[in-house]
Amino acid sequence: MRYVLACLAALFLAGCYESSEMLLDASQARQPIKVGQDWKYGSGDSVYHARLTPRADGWYDFAEARVDSDGTDGSWEQRTALLNFLKNERGADIFIVGTWDEGEGTYLYGLVVVQPNGAWQSVVPNCDRFTAIGGWYDADLAAARKAFAGQTSRSFGCFFRNAASLKRAMNNVVSAPGFWERVEAAKP
Repeated sequence: MRYVLACLAALFLAGCYESSEMLLDASQARQPIKVGQDWKYGSGDSVYHARLTPRADGWYDFAEARVDSDGTDGSWEQRTALLNFLKNERGADIFIVGTWDEGEGTYLYGLVVVQPNGAWQSVVPNCDRFTAIGGWYDADLAAARKAFAGQTSRSFGCFFRNAASLKRAMNNVVSAPGFWERVEAAKP
């Protein structure tokens, strides 16, 4: 029915667009994703059970557990996610999503595309050739560099120092050839 954000799931991998402080504006929080059902999604050879819960402060709680080989959920991990509106294109609302990754000690970012019918997909820009999904590494790295992102010293992620640079990079990702094919590829 809907594809969980490779963004919320893969967002927690090294190589993402990242920063040392939250670059999204909490006062501009948006909750465009209808929730109320859990879902399962695949990532590589693993299956995950996930749920998204809106919070009163405009953020979402995102929880996921890896499904064990016997079909039971492993331990649940929970993070908060903040969405800010980026733009409307082709009738879809596009949001930047940000979350804190305790393991990496950094904020990570991606895109959420919400269609007029409520269906949503994600795009996870990635600056690490080894963890990039779907061959978009070159376009994602170019989008970040055009927005003056730096490379981190501890990972292959693209590091942003301010909100304007992050927003420019995300607009670059959306404007890149093949973006809408990438969105379509994220559908179940």
